[in-house]
Amino acid sequence: MKRLCFIIFNLCFTNAIIAQDEIPHIPISSYNPDESTEELNQLSSYFENAKLIGLGESTHGTSEFTLMRHKLFRFLVEEHGYNTIFLEEDYATCLRADAYIKGAEDDPSEVVKSFNQWPWMTQELADLIEWMREYNANTENEQLSFIGVDIQYFKTTLDVIDSILISYSPTLKNELTITETTNSEFMSKSNNEGIEKFEVILKERKAASEDIELSVVDKKKLNHLTRGLKFIIEEKHNLKYGAYRDVKMAENIMAHFEDDPQTNGIFWAHNTHILNRCENERKGNCRTGANLKNWMGDEYYSIALDFDKGAFNAYYLSNEEGDKNDIDNYTLGEVSVDPAIEGSVAYRLRKKYDSVVFMPTGSFTKRKDRKISGRTVGASFTNRSKNGSQTIFEPFYVKNFDAIIVIKNTSATELLVDSAK
Repeated sequence: MKRLCFIIFNLCFTNAIIAQDEIPHIPISSYNPDESTEELNQLSSYFENAKLIGLGESTHGTSEFTLMRHKLFRFLVEEHGYNTIFLEEDYATCLRADAYIKGAEDDPSEVVKSFNQWPWMTQELADLIEWMREYNANTENEQLSFIGVDIQYFKTTLDVIDSILISYSPTLKNELTITETTNSEFMSKSNNEGIEKFEVILKERKAASEDIELSVVDKKKLNHLTRGLKFIIEEKHNLKYGAYRDVKMAENIMAHFEDDPQTNGIFWAHNTHILNRCENERKGNCRTGANLKNWMGDEYYSIALDFDKGAFNAYYLSNEEGDKNDIDNYTLGEVSVDPAIEGSVAYRLRKKYDSVVFMPTGSFTKRKDRKISGRTVGASFTNRSKNGSQTIFEPFYVKNFDAIIVIKNTSATELLVDSAK
């Protein structure tokens, strides 16, 4: 009898440990945006107070990340009244996509190929833009918007400003100061030497826009464009301030909320931009999401996307004998990696789901759980495995986000370009 009681006690104790060790999670059957979104209703309570949801990605080139975010956005539009995508791309560059979804004649493939950054030049994003166009065509009142909030491309932004101004006052074509400086040339400037001439160009454009009677729509566009150009130029005075770009992306998003308080949107960017915890608040080194969390509180909700195993697009070192710091030795293409390492969120959840799983992080209390790591890959991939192929894993991953979505098997995006611009 004593032995039987001992066995029962051991079984109960073991089950209690299993229960304690259980990570809170919600399996999702599919990331396919063409399938029903009904099962996503079980997530609604997690962001019921949110007006802006950060939807991240641990790599820039994973097909399933785009598909899952497409499905989530569709659900948020149809069930929660969301209306805007804020993309990690410049405002000027996204105006063409915004015009297309609102009825302008264009080719969605050409629209995404006009972006400045290769991660967005994909068939998956073209399909999302096409869905947004179809939705707007069938909706009279609440139109969807596609807005860029990044601050990287000087010449693109300047050219769009000039095209609007000259459409109102053709004589400006011969009156405005012109520069032949390209996007890449301006981006590669490592100091603020000679920046005064660009500040003069900005001042001229602001003055010209004030002298012209603009339509309400174009006035709003020029306000966002000139603010973006100002930030792009000012960054050259702040090169030691690593979080400058992130702070200004957050300010750009907030400016759109001020323009239209009815905005409810998603912030579509890399996980490192949407995270909600500041690395060093005293020094102001806060990423976009951390600034948004500080300003918006519970109205901002961040969801990282990660994966267990599979492939993605990235720049990889194709010339292994070459200089690792020389971009010419890298090729943009598909990279495959081994399953996630022990101690990572994908490893811990591996047996808990078949396709996709949603994991809220708010209920994590144990230190060992808070130390769980997650993948991170930028525009380029560096192999961290001596015997296989593996990404970087960042520790304390769960502390940075309100929730994490993990996809079991992934594939590379369908790029519509051979290489980045």
